Amino acid sequence: MEGETVELLRFNAKEHGFEVSPSQLHRWCRKGLLPRPRQIHLGRHGSKTVYPQGTSAQLVELCQIHRSIKQLDLVAWELWWRGYQVDIKIVREYIKSIAIKVETGKPQILKNKDMIAKESAEARFDNKNVRRVRKKTGRQSFPDL
Repeated sequence: MEGETVELLRFNAKEHGFEVSPSQLHRWCRKGLLPRPRQIHLGRHGSKTVYPQGTSAQLVELCQIHRSIKQLDLVAWELWWRGYQVDIKIVREYIKSIAIKVETGKPQILKNKDMIAKESAEARFDNKNVRRVRKKTGRQSFPDL
């Protein structure tokens, strides 16, 4: 029997400090954050749910992301971005929602672009990468960037 059982998934998650209930697993599968399991029938002894190989690693990654990000569509995006198998529909919907937000805000940005550009030369940025870019670009050239 190839695959990972619910018990193995929960055990591996617990080994990494995460308590995952069977209902959470089911919800995350239904949402498309984890691969769908297969149901293996054991004859007169019932059946067993088996997830594809690698689901444990994806579950641990999901838990780590979900620790700081509660929005499940953003969690799906992060998992997909890191190379895990997720339902592509949820990723596309997330990208679409971001595009709509950008498109909606574009007129305001364009209206205020000269003021924003002028202020960017003198503004204090919290992000060290933005500070590095401004330092390398120069304060005078930074608004053009």
